[in-house]
Amino acid sequence: MLALFTSSVLGTSVKMDFLSLGAVRTDALLNPTCLSDHVHQFYGAYTSLRPEVGYEEMRNATNNSGNVEENKSLYWHPAIYKHDRVTGTYTMANIWFFSAYYVWETNATRAFPNGFNMIARASHPKSRANWTCEAPHACERDDCSSSSTWFPRHACAVLEASFIFPTCWDGVNVRSANQEDHVSYDLSEGGQFDGDCPSTHPVKLPEIHLYFRIRDYEGGEYLFSDGSSTFHADYFSGWDEAFLQRVLDECINYSDAASPDAFCDNYLTYRDAPKYQKQDDAIRATLETLQPPLINTRATVSPEAVTGVSALPQGSCTGTLLPLGSGSTTPTLSPSPSPPPAASGGSSPSPPPSLGSDDDNPCFPSSGRVTFANGTRARLDALSEGDMIVAASLSGERVTDTVSFLSIAHRDVLAPFVTLTTSANATLTLTPHHHLPVGEACCASLTRADGVRVGDTLWALPAVGAPTDAPATAHTVAHIGRSQAAGLHSPVLTHGHLPVVDDIVTAPDGPAAMRLAAALSPYLVPLTKATGMADLLRRAFFAPGRTYVDGFEAHA
Repeated sequence: MLALFTSSVLGTSVKMDFLSLGAVRTDALLNPTCLSDHVHQFYGAYTSLRPEVGYEEMRNATNNSGNVEENKSLYWHPAIYKHDRVTGTYTMANIWFFSAYYVWETNATRAFPNGFNMIARASHPKSRANWTCEAPHACERDDCSSSSTWFPRHACAVLEASFIFPTCWDGVNVRSANQEDHVSYDLSEGGQFDGDCPSTHPVKLPEIHLYFRIRDYEGGEYLFSDGSSTFHADYFSGWDEAFLQRVLDECINYSDAASPDAFCDNYLTYRDAPKYQKQDDAIRATLETLQPPLINTRATVSPEAVTGVSALPQGSCTGTLLPLGSGSTTPTLSPSPSPPPAASGGSSPSPPPSLGSDDDNPCFPSSGRVTFANGTRARLDALSEGDMIVAASLSGERVTDTVSFLSIAHRDVLAPFVTLTTSANATLTLTPHHHLPVGEACCASLTRADGVRVGDTLWALPAVGAPTDAPATAHTVAHIGRSQAAGLHSPVLTHGHLPVVDDIVTAPDGPAAMRLAAALSPYLVPLTKATGMADLLRRAFFAPGRTYVDGFEAHA
C-alpha cells in the first residue's frame, strides 16, 4: 500500500475499517427506484440498503459496520464471485475486511458537502486500481483457468485490492447524471492527494483510498458481479459537513502512509479505541465485536438469491423489488443477505419465514452437536423427543437428561449467530440472545451471548470416558465473531438441566427461568405429556411461530 501514498507535501490521513453490511442488487446512485444492474457489497451506515436510501436515512442511522462513530457514509463496489467452471456455480467471495483511508492537506481541503456522492472506475489510470497477493501459491481448484484480466489465477493467503477516488469537485453539484461528471482526478502525472485541480473542478476534496481483502483466495476464475474484470466503486457521504470540515482544518498527523500510527482520534470517535497499529487479524477480530445484526435484505429489499447461483443476478430494473415497508424498513436480526442456492428453474425463492424476535428463538444452528448418553455424537437436527443427552447441573456436574417436547427445531431457515471461540479451540455458535454460564464458577451465573466479551470464562464438560464426577472446566473466550447458518434448534431438557452443545455448557433461558425449570420441569413435563396437554401448553405459554422437535407448529 505504501506506493499509493506519495506526494510532494506531507499529508494528514485517517484510516477507517469496516466489515460488510451485506450484499444485495441495489445502487442508490444509479437506480434509486428499482433493482440495479448487478449485486453490490456494502459497508458503512446501518441502513436498509434499499434503492431509496438517501442522506437523511444515513444520518439517522444508529449504528454502522465501521469503527468511526461519526462516519455515516456508505461505500459499495460490485460483489466478487468465485466461478466454478466445472459446476457452473457462482459463489460470492467473503470480504475479510474493508478499509477507507482519507488523505488530505490540512487547512487546504473542502469537506464533502451534505448528500455528496460519486462513482469512480478503474478504467481511469489515476484510480491506481491494483491488487497485492500475500503468500502466493499454486491454485488447487479442479479448474484453475480464468477469463479474468484483473484477478490473479494463482492462490493467495490474502488478496488485497485497492482503489482511489477523484479529489477535485466542480464546487456546485453534489451529484451528476452519471455520478462522475461533477468530479475529476487532479492534474498531476500519476495522481496525488495534493495535486492541482483543473479549472472545471477547482475544489480540492479529501482523497479516498479503498481496500478490500479476501482471505484464502483460491485462484482460478474470480470476477466482479457485473461479469467484468473492471473495478468500480460508489461513495455516498453521510458525514455532517461542518463536523468533517473541522477535522480537515484542524487535525495534523503527517501520517499519509499505510499502517498509520496516528488517527486524528482527538477529533473522531473510534469505537475500537485506544488506537494503535494493529495486525490484520486483530483488526478483523475487533471489528466483529462492533457489528450490528445482519440485515434481512431478502425480506425487505428483494427475495432473490445472490450466492450459490447458476447465473449472476443482473439486469437493471429487472427482478422483484419488495414494496417499501416489507418485512421491516430497518435492519433486523433475520436471515443473512447471502442465502443458499435458488431452486432449479431460475425462479426466485420466497423469503424465509419470519421467526419473531431473537428473544423468542434462543437457538443453535443445525450443525451444532450434542453427545448422547452412550457417548456417540449427533447434530442437533437429528435429535428426537426422548433422546438422552449429556448436560450439566446448575452446580456444574455432568448429568444426562432427556430432550423434551418443548425443544425448538426449525430446520429450513437461515439465521444470524454469534460464534465464540475459546483459547482451547472450542467453538460454540448460538443466537445473540441465547444464554450460557459465564464467570468464575459454573454454572448458575448466566449471560446472553451478545454480552460475552473476549477474556470471559465459559464452561466445558470433560469428554465422555472421564470420571462422572469430574467438574466442568474453564475455557477463556479468545475470539468473538458473527456468522450465518441454517437451522434454529434449542434442546429443552425434561429435568431442567443445562444442555452441552459443542462441548460447552449452555442454557435455554435466563437465570430465574432456569431455576424455576429445575424445580418444576421434572413434574410438569411428564404430567403435561401424559394428560395430552402438551400442545395446549405450548400454545398458551410460548411464542407463536415456533416449530418443535416433534413437528408441532405453534401458530399465532
